[in-house]
Amino acid sequence: MKKAFLILIALILAISSFTACQSGDKPDDPAAESSSAGGSNESGNQESGDQTPAPTETEPDMGIPDGLDYEDNTVQIFHWLSGTTEFDVDVTTMTGEPVEDAVYKRNLYTEEKLNVELEFTGSDGQRGKEDAFCNAIKNRTSDPSTPVDIIASYARTTATAAISGLLFDLNQLDNLDLEKEWWPKNVQEEYNVRDRLYFLSGDISTSLLNNMSVIFYNTDMITARGFDDPIHTAIDGDWTLDKMIEMTQNSYEDIDDASGKSDGDIFGLSCRYWYLDSMYQAHGYKIVTKAPSDSDSILKYSDELFGPVVESWIGKMQDWLCSNIFIESEKSTDMFKENRLLFQLSYAYFGQYYRDTDIKYSILPLPKLDSQQEDYISSPGNTFTLYGICNKSPDIERAAATLQVMGYYAQELTTPALFDVTLKGRYSKNEDMFQVWDIIGSTISFDMGRLFQAQLSAPEDMITMAIVNNTNWATVISPFGIKAREKLLRNINLKFENVIESE
Repeated sequence: MKKAFLILIALILAISSFTACQSGDKPDDPAAESSSAGGSNESGNQESGDQTPAPTETEPDMGIPDGLDYEDNTVQIFHWLSGTTEFDVDVTTMTGEPVEDAVYKRNLYTEEKLNVELEFTGSDGQRGKEDAFCNAIKNRTSDPSTPVDIIASYARTTATAAISGLLFDLNQLDNLDLEKEWWPKNVQEEYNVRDRLYFLSGDISTSLLNNMSVIFYNTDMITARGFDDPIHTAIDGDWTLDKMIEMTQNSYEDIDDASGKSDGDIFGLSCRYWYLDSMYQAHGYKIVTKAPSDSDSILKYSDELFGPVVESWIGKMQDWLCSNIFIESEKSTDMFKENRLLFQLSYAYFGQYYRDTDIKYSILPLPKLDSQQEDYISSPGNTFTLYGICNKSPDIERAAATLQVMGYYAQELTTPALFDVTLKGRYSKNEDMFQVWDIIGSTISFDMGRLFQAQLSAPEDMITMAIVNNTNWATVISPFGIKAREKLLRNINLKFENVIESE
């Protein structure tokens, strides 16, 4: 009955979309001609827009065996309360907003393809709630009447679930084809440990795209200072840290008559301190890497983290940011909207705050360290979703097939809705920005160390706070401090070893 009702709603939406097209309505956004869906934001309140097209009638290769039919069984998806439209959509409150529509159709088509019912259960899983989320899974799975099939949570929480022994090795599953393009290769390479893969992200996670690191800049303020628009420099591959330093020098202006610098003044750059770790990753540095295959360890701190390479980099960042061009402020978004910032380091979804303002802005990828760096590197904020399969699932292959099909429909529906129309279309002021969005979206990198922030006592915060507070790096990484951090990493390795041995 539920499925029939959902199909009816889908038909109504499709007919509405067809009628709108026939009436001669034109899309409002530049990218809408090539994609007919879009829009998501941090609060989950999306804007109205065109409907997502139904998949083509030709049978696609989804990477699952032909003829799978799970006889209307239920697949339980236990997810975090992300605040974005990524999991369930309440059909009774649908507004026809594009990403909402795309997620709804992704779920509906998955149900139809596999003859399953998707049931979503949300729970707190954000920063600080990692253990509570995992305990909630353990409590549910202790009762056969409340199984969990798929786990989808805040990246750090899903990683915690892995070392807590709650996730199944995705490499072993027949119904999960990791060669498909909706499962990014670099995600698999970064998160594989001892030939095991416990969690994934990619097209299936709308929060991954929403939280890509990006630099917004005020084009009027840049040109007023005699600089050419840097977007063409970025497109040509020549946007570097030194160029950004040059453009922000002597940018501070005291305009609010307050004593000392304040967020009422004009600055070259502002963001919250924890955004700065994306610059560390953008310059090719890692926190944690995989240990060599012949090592006793699984993970190790990167060779550069506690050495002269990162010490020199932190010194350069301190010389730049502590020279009156930067302020760490929760009001950086307001500052940018009020023409008091040249640059703002933020996430992709911040475009929702600027698109309807009069401010003249554009976007840039995070700068390369120098001209020797071959490619740009983008990093997601930690509030993106990692997906895994619960090892207590009553039918692990059914869960795998569900994840596989959801990934396919996410690529076909939710990614165009969010990336093509919202980010590229709605948040862009010109066509040059389309190219920069493509650069950012194609260069996302991942670091296993960022996933274990709680277990490793926040090494990325150690880096960013040293920069903001102008603290001597050698003092921060005293021998005693390094010894303590090595012990924390050994604990993670031991937990991974225990999980592997118990399989």
